[in-house]
Amino acid sequence: MTVRLQTRAGLTRLFRYAFDYARKHGYPRVTLADKPNVLRYSGAFAKGILESVATDYPDIAYNIDNVDAVALWMIRRPERFGVIVAENMFGDILSDLGAGVMGGLGFAPSANIGDAGAYFEPVHGSAPAHVGQNKANPSAMFLSLALLLEHLGYHAQALAIEQAVAQVVKHDCQTYDSGGHATTRQCAAAIIERSVLNLRPLNPQTDNGRALPARSHA
Repeated sequence: MTVRLQTRAGLTRLFRYAFDYARKHGYPRVTLADKPNVLRYSGAFAKGILESVATDYPDIAYNIDNVDAVALWMIRRPERFGVIVAENMFGDILSDLGAGVMGGLGFAPSANIGDAGAYFEPVHGSAPAHVGQNKANPSAMFLSLALLLEHLGYHAQALAIEQAVAQVVKHDCQTYDSGGHATTRQCAAAIIERSVLNLRPLNPQTDNGRALPARSHA
């Protein structure tokens, strides 16, 4: 027998973060990916907590879908989702599927958010098989940096990096995993250059992004 451990405090914290994220980023819906038709007791427990949390967010719709159906629709119509929330096992599976939908692990950033801190990294990890070959796709690293900047409140800078990655991949260079021949250094340099071009002078008094600290030339 396998036991699925869930706590009221943990699920409440998870669901509240999902609704807060949806509201902050303008997503109209939160979808809980679960398997309540099989995991009936824990599924009903999670459903009750989700419904309770949702009462504090009347502007955000919510629904519960079977995780296998979520996987299907992530492939066929990913735009139908706003925020997908899941406990660790199902979330781990769907996150790799999401990476595939967006082009592969080379494009997938991740954020680990805690009460006392947060850290950000590409989903692919250290990728030791590619060490020294100058072939790894740097996009996920830059997108993880964008998530970090967004978390710290540097919204304009985060957007500049996100746009730069999209522009470079579309127009300038692709690494081997995208069917191209560009090197890590070439793509990284192109993303940095585009990021700088995308940044306009920021006025902390009027811009909704925060200005980065001035670089010292001493």
